[in-house]
Amino acid sequence: MAQTERLRLLNALAEYYGVDLYTLSDTEELPEIYEPGVEVEYFTSQEELIDKVGYYLEHDDERKAIALRGYERTKAEHTYDARIAEMIRVVNSTL
Repeated sequence: MAQTERLRLLNALAEYYGVDLYTLSDTEELPEIYEPGVEVEYFTSQEELIDKVGYYLEHDDERKAIALRGYERTKAEHTYDARIAEMIRVVNSTL
C-alpha cells in the first residue's frame, strides 16, 4: 500500500475513533493500527457486512466495548502529533 493511502486510512480511522464511534470497515490493510475484533471490525463481502451489522445491532454491549477500546487506543497512540510526525517522515523519505 502506498504511504499516502496508508496515511489517509490512518487519519480516517483515527477520526472515527476520536469521537468514540464503532467502526465496521472493508479495509483490512491496517491490522497493526487497530486489532480486529477487539478495537475494530472488518468485513470482506456484502454477506459478511450484513451479518456483522445484524449481530452488532443485537449485541449493543459488544459493539460499545469495541468502540471504547478503539477510542482509548486512538487517544493513547493516534494523536495529531503522531500523524504529523509520520507525515513528515514520509515526506522526508521521498526527498
